[in-house]
Amino acid sequence: MRVVFINPTNYIYSYGLRCLVSYIESRGHSVKIIFMPIAPLGEYVRPQIRYNYPAAVYKALDEHLAEADVAGLSFVTNFFGQARFISKHIKDRFPNLPVVWGGIHATGLPEKSLEYCDIVCAGEGETGFTELLDRMDRGEDISTCPNMWMYRNGRIVSNPPAPMIQDLDACPFPFFDSSREFLSVQDGIAPIDEDLRRLSMVFPAEYFKLPSENAYMGMTLSSRGCPYHCTYCCNNLLLLLYRDGGAKLLRRRSAAVVVDELAEIKRKMPFVSFIALMDDDFCATRTGYIREFAALYKEKIGLPFKCNATPASVTREKIDILKDAGLISVEMGIQSASERINREIYKRRFDKEKFLSAARLIHQAGVNTCYDVILDNPFETVAEKVETIRYLGEVPKPCILSCFSLTFFPGTEMYHMAKDAGLIQDEEEEIFNKKNITVYIEKEPYIKFLMMNAASTRFDTDRRPWTRGILRALSSKPALFLLNRRYFGSILWPLLSAFQEAVSKLMPAKKSL
Repeated sequence: MRVVFINPTNYIYSYGLRCLVSYIESRGHSVKIIFMPIAPLGEYVRPQIRYNYPAAVYKALDEHLAEADVAGLSFVTNFFGQARFISKHIKDRFPNLPVVWGGIHATGLPEKSLEYCDIVCAGEGETGFTELLDRMDRGEDISTCPNMWMYRNGRIVSNPPAPMIQDLDACPFPFFDSSREFLSVQDGIAPIDEDLRRLSMVFPAEYFKLPSENAYMGMTLSSRGCPYHCTYCCNNLLLLLYRDGGAKLLRRRSAAVVVDELAEIKRKMPFVSFIALMDDDFCATRTGYIREFAALYKEKIGLPFKCNATPASVTREKIDILKDAGLISVEMGIQSASERINREIYKRRFDKEKFLSAARLIHQAGVNTCYDVILDNPFETVAEKVETIRYLGEVPKPCILSCFSLTFFPGTEMYHMAKDAGLIQDEEEEIFNKKNITVYIEKEPYIKFLMMNAASTRFDTDRRPWTRGILRALSSKPALFLLNRRYFGSILWPLLSAFQEAVSKLMPAKKSL
C-alpha cells in the first residue's frame, strides 16, 4: 500500500511519526511524509492560528495524493484546525481516498475526530495501523482491526488497542529519507534537502549554554511511557486507554540500540551538534544502565546532550556518569509548589525539599538546570501561586524557567476534571486554538511577571539571602492588589522588560572594559 502521511504541526522532527513510518515500511508498505507547518522553519514563537494554506500548497499536495492508497494525519491538539482543513480538502478532491487520523488528539477524541476523517487510529499505532494496511491490501474486512474506530452501517465501531510493543529493540530506527520527505513552502511543496533539514533542526544554542549561535538538535527516546501519570499529560490518557491490557506501559530500549540509532543520525546528518534525550525521566532506571549508556555514548557520539529527570531518580553518581559523557542540561518539572495542587489536581508526587536537594546536586555537578512551571490553572488559588513564586526564589541559580499555560488536553483525567467543574465552555477556542507555550500576559500579569523573574539570578537566595525578603514583599497581598491588573501587562511589563534587557546588554560591556 502507498501511504502519504501529512503532519500539520511545527514539529518537523516528529520522532513518533518517523518511528511509525519505519515500522510500516519494514512490513512492506511504501510511505511519503509531507510536513505542513504553520510557521517558517527556525522560528520559535508560535504565530497566530492560521488554519488554511496557500492554493499552491494544496495543488502540490494533490499531486502526491493522486498516487496514494491511504492518507494519514498525525498531530497534537493545538494543530487540530490545520488537520481539519487539510482533511476537508482531501475529501473534496479525493472522496474515495481513506483518511486516517492518529496521534494523541485523535486518541483522546476518537468520536469527534470521525467527523473529519474516515478512520481513527487510537493509541500506539505501529501494529494496529500495519494490520489495517495489510487488510486493505488484501481486500479484507477492516472493521475489526485493533486500535481502529470507524463508521459501519451508521454506527461507530470501536476496537480495543493492540498490545503495546514490549520489545522496543525490535523496532526499526526512525525514518529519515530526503527522497520521500517534503515540506510545504509558500509556492508549493519542496523535497527536504540538507538546507531545509538544517532549518528544521536548528535550536537557540543559548538555551542550553552552548557556545555557538545555533544548535542543530537531534533527539531520541530510550523508553516509551512514564513512571508517573500526571493528570494533564498524554501518558495519563494512555494509562486510561491501556489499563485493562495488563501490559507494561514503561518500556526501555537497550543502551546499545539507543546509541546505534544516534550514530545513524550522525551519519545521515553530520551537522547535528546537540542531542536531546526526550524520555519523560531518563534517569528512572538502574545505575548500571546509565553507566553502560554513558560509556557507549562517549565512545560513539561524543556530543553535548540534555535529558529530563525527576528528583526521585536523580543521584550524584548518575549525574556524574552522564556529565562525563557530555550531559550539559537537566530539565525537571516543578509545575506548582502547592502540595494540594500536586496531590489533588495534578496527582503527582512532589516533595519540595527533595526537589531542592536534587536541583542543588545537579547545580553542584556543573550541569545546567531547566525547570517547568504550569500557569493558568483555574483550580489554583492566588495564595498557591504566590507559594510557587517564593519557592522559585529558593532554587539554585542560574537556571532556565519554562512556563506553560495549562491546557485541558482531550481524554486526560485533567480534561474530565475541567469538564465536570464547568471550566470548558468552548473547546475549539479554549483548547484546540490555545498555544500552551505562550504566556498570556492579559491574565494575572503581575503574578506571571513575578513567576518568570523569581527564578532569575536577581533572587539568588543562596548567595544573597536578603533577596528572599524582597521577593516576599513583591508578592505580598498589598502588592498583588495594586499591580495584578490588566494595566500591568499592557504598560509596566513591557517597560520593565525593556529595562532588564538594556541592563543585561550593559553588564557584559562593562566587564569587557
